[in-house]
Amino acid sequence: MFLLAQALILAHLLFRRHFVTGAKAELVCNDVAQSRYERLRIVIQEHVPSGVRANIRITQRDGSRYHLNQRERRHYDRVLVDAPCSSERH
Repeated sequence: MFLLAQALILAHLLFRRHFVTGAKAELVCNDVAQSRYERLRIVIQEHVPSGVRANIRITQRDGSRYHLNQRERRHYDRVLVDAPCSSERH
């Protein structure tokens, strides 16, 4: 559930800034696990206004191989990683 809260907070902060300053913002949320990906997609759909959702991408990729594909190479201003603890089961 931590990633869901982070995504909603970041969406709020990024797009509040966008509407106040006019700066363009995009939020990319990624989770490789199908269940967490689906939950994230549903939460964004239910709690984020459609105008803001247009600038959010939700992906389901292996983070260790995320940019190996040339078409997907991008530069990010910031990256927030919610890495699993070594004691967490997957």
